[in-house]
Amino acid sequence: MKKKIYSHILKNLITKLFLVIVKFGTTVVTSRFLGIEGRGVFVIINQIVGISNSLVSLSCGEGFIYYLSKYQNFKKKIFFIVLSLILFFCLVSGFTLFILDQLIDNENINKNLSNEFKLIILILILPILTEYFLFSVFKGFKLFDSYNKFSILGKLILLISIIT
Repeated sequence: MKKKIYSHILKNLITKLFLVIVKFGTTVVTSRFLGIEGRGVFVIINQIVGISNSLVSLSCGEGFIYYLSKYQNFKKKIFFIVLSLILFFCLVSGFTLFILDQLIDNENINKNLSNEFKLIILILILPILTEYFLFSVFKGFKLFDSYNKFSILGKLILLISIIT
């Protein structure tokens, strides 16, 4: 039993170390390829999407962790529940950002954040919400190895998409 625990701890440490390296690499790559201004826009876009998803999702993912670990009858319905929550919160988040964009009539913000970047923000809502709910499901089912693999995959996809 102790070997199994130490094995899980070692896997988690290796995963976290790899994620730190990838995150540092993402910072370097965005600075080199996008320049200082592009790096700033990249960070702003990620912050806007992250904050809007956090506000709109109402911590439903944390509720998943609790209910999935406590009640096992969710296993058969989890796919449809997660899919419907992702779609619902994507629509609410996108609609909220659209309304905020219309209400905030500041020329400096609208000048610095072009329509292209606003489209990127709306496109990023879906993968970030999906990642949030999938991480919650993995934690609820105690699939920590899958959680680690999905974390690495998500960060690598982000790094590759910046390079291309």
